[in-house]
Amino acid sequence: MTKNLISSFILTAVFISLLFLALNSYKNAKIYENTYKQYAQEQTIKNSVEKNTQEMLNGFIGALLGQNPKVTKDEIPSKKLQLEKLKEKPIEYVIIFATIITLSLLSFFVVSKKIFLTYLHSVTILSLIFGLISPIFMMYILLDYNFQNIVNIKDAILQFESLTIIESINKLIYVQEKYFVGIIILLFSVVFPFIKTLLSFVNVFINHVSIVNKTTKLLSALSKWSMTDVFVLSIFLVYLSSVNSGISKIVTQIEVGFYFFFIYVILSIILSFFNKIKIQ
Repeated sequence: MTKNLISSFILTAVFISLLFLALNSYKNAKIYENTYKQYAQEQTIKNSVEKNTQEMLNGFIGALLGQNPKVTKDEIPSKKLQLEKLKEKPIEYVIIFATIITLSLLSFFVVSKKIFLTYLHSVTILSLIFGLISPIFMMYILLDYNFQNIVNIKDAILQFESLTIIESINKLIYVQEKYFVGIIILLFSVVFPFIKTLLSFVNVFINHVSIVNKTTKLLSALSKWSMTDVFVLSIFLVYLSSVNSGISKIVTQIEVGFYFFFIYVILSIILSFFNKIKIQ
C-alpha cells in the first residue's frame, strides 16, 4: 500500500510537471504566433513599396546634391532574429516534455500496472488536448517582384495564417464549406481519438468481465482505424509542402501542435500494446 501511494505521488508530480511544460509551450507558441502576425502586418506590399520608393528618392536627391547616399538601417534582420528565438522556445518545452514521458515509461517495471496505465492514459489525453489547441502550422505568402526594374518589392507578405487543428476544421466546414474533408478530419483527429483513449482508460478500473469484454471488442474495432491518426498527419504534411510560383512563394512552418499530436499517436500505439497485458 505504501509503495502504491509513493508511486502515485511521484507519477502525479511527473504529470503536473508535464502539464506545466505543455502550458508553457502553448503560451510561447501563441506569443510567437502573435509576434509573427504583427510582423506580417508591417510587411505589406504598401509598406514595402513606400520603403523602397523612399530609399530610391533619397538616393536620387543625394546624387543630385553630390551627397553620398544615406544607408538606412534595415530592421528586418533583427526582427527575423527575434522571431527565430521566439520560435525555438516552444519547441524546447516540447522536447523536454517528450524526454520526460520517455523516461517515465520505465516506471512500468517498478509500479503496479493500474497506477502506470492511469498515468499513461492521462499523459496521452494531455498530449491530444494540446495537439488540438496548439498551433499546428503557420503559412505565409511572400512576394518578391521587381516592378519594371524600378521598385523592388522583396519579402512583402501577401497573406499570413496560423491555425490549430480545431481552427482548421472550423475553417474547412464553416468558411470553405468543404464538409467532407472537415468532417473526416474531425472524426479521426478529435472524436475517435478521445473515444478510443477514454474507453481504454475506463477499462483500467472496470472489473466486470462482461463489460470488459464489450469494451475490449469495441477498442479492437476502433484499433482498425488507428492508422488514420497518421493519415491525418500526412494530410497536414501535404498541405504544408512549400510551393513556389513566379513572383510569389508559399512558405509553411510546422508548429508545436503537430509535435503534441505526434506524441499522442505514439502513446496511443503504446497503449494498444499495454491493453493486451492483464492488469494486476
